[in-house]
Amino acid sequence: MGILGSRYYVNHPATLETTVAMINMDMVGRLRESLIVFGADTGDKFKEYLADSPIKIAHNKDAIGPSDHTSFVLKGIPSVHLFTGAHADYHKPGDTAEKLNYDGLRKVTDLVETLARRVADAPERMAFVKPAPSAALPKASKSGTPYFGVMPDYGFDGKGVKLAGVAPGSPAEKAGLKEGDLLLSINEQEFEDVKAYSSIFFALKPGAEVTLGFERGGKRQTVKATLLVKNRSDE
Repeated sequence: MGILGSRYYVNHPATLETTVAMINMDMVGRLRESLIVFGADTGDKFKEYLADSPIKIAHNKDAIGPSDHTSFVLKGIPSVHLFTGAHADYHKPGDTAEKLNYDGLRKVTDLVETLARRVADAPERMAFVKPAPSAALPKASKSGTPYFGVMPDYGFDGKGVKLAGVAPGSPAEKAGLKEGDLLLSINEQEFEDVKAYSSIFFALKPGAEVTLGFERGGKRQTVKATLLVKNRSDE
């Protein structure tokens, strides 16, 4: 249904005029090789304050996405989204406590505290930098939202969409796609990144058969897959 809470807040704020920055932690429980940071370019000091991070940082240029920082960015407030990567248990009962990386959570918590203190203690208010124009957020087709079952690696900054995982039993798994594959096209439409992929994908209809171009081990290949309808258990 969208980012309803944060959108309501920025339109009915308690203290929006004095809000210097927004730090969004959306899925930070499974730290692996790096912490992915979206939107650092929306503030003129974010990257400077993160430069000595003890955690490896993977910056992603996208400042607009399906999480609560977006509402603040659209109101001209410097905002970052911290993310430890997609996984097969996302929004499912299998996302259980023993799978969390507790030492990683501690490291992320310490980093957020340091970042917040640096923002708050700076002698000058952080300046907002308007993000460059980009593709519009994807919208579902009238007949429902298509489901494929891939988890993008949001830290990847090359051309295409690198897969961080594939959901068990999904159309992607049945088509033979695997973690590490690099998606490059849908129905011969090439895409540069996750946002461009999403714009193409969410214009498709559930039940459609699609042809996907991908690269594995340096070799370009194609597979066909039939999309399903997304429901709550697929999120």
